[in-house]
Amino acid sequence: MVRRRRGRRKARARFLHRGRIIDRVKREPEALVFSSGSAGPAIDPAHDWDVTLSPAFGLGPEGLVEVPGRNVVMAGGRALDIVGSRWHPVQNREVVGIAGEIARAVRGEVSSSGPCGAGRRFWARVALDPPFCLVVTSAHTGSGGLTVTPYAEQDGALVRIGSKPGRSWPHGPTLEARIGGWADTAGWISEWAGGSRRSIDRMSGTRLDPASFVDACSGMFPAREKTKRREENRRDVLDTLAAAWATRSGGSFDSWSALVTVCRWLDVDRPGVPEDRADISLDEGGWVVRAKASAWAAASGARD
Repeated sequence: MVRRRRGRRKARARFLHRGRIIDRVKREPEALVFSSGSAGPAIDPAHDWDVTLSPAFGLGPEGLVEVPGRNVVMAGGRALDIVGSRWHPVQNREVVGIAGEIARAVRGEVSSSGPCGAGRRFWARVALDPPFCLVVTSAHTGSGGLTVTPYAEQDGALVRIGSKPGRSWPHGPTLEARIGGWADTAGWISEWAGGSRRSIDRMSGTRLDPASFVDACSGMFPAREKTKRREENRRDVLDTLAAAWATRSGGSFDSWSALVTVCRWLDVDRPGVPEDRADISLDEGGWVVRAKASAWAAASGARD
């Protein structure tokens, strides 16, 4: 009888402990690029529109003719892109379903999802043990595919830890077979999270020199041609970021605060169209992701 009661108390303690973890995950604020999405593990009916393919036509000598091997990607009555014959759409509901499979494999939870970039991309966020999350995205254009990328969420920004932490699969008829099961993804995420926590601890206790901070910011100025106006803008941005870094680090000027400062500016504070911010930040082939990767390399010393 005594053993049975002890067993029940232990089981109840484990249940309550797991309940506290889940509650903490639910209360963790999401990065601001997700603010236009819908909360919950199910897709919002307003976002459950179909992505379809229509034949592409061009102007020939005798009028319009069908272009062989080319299709037009359609969504919501709008043409998004022209793709090849092997490109197959991944529906928004499928993105949420894939995110749900990953969430079960990593013991996380699909917390929100939504479209961005005028329907060019759809994302689903999987909440992990704070401050981490996974972002599953699908680009409804020929230039992107399905991606699964882990991030640390800090101060409203998605902080990229590692130069190439994500995985991606191009759209095609064998996408599901190529993805396979999610057991290997769970192992990869567990390994990434453990290494990332060690990196955060190390970087939080490492003072970053000013020259390395400037290097961490260099990816935010992709234009190669230097003009007087661009140089003035560069100096203004660097001054603003240096002040934000000093405030965020409490004067310690640590490497982790520097990386968060750069990612915060890229995701939240930089000038631009707010409606396009999520699409640019979640585009694995875009300049924002490249800028975050270079910031990580400079701030971390690229030792991880």
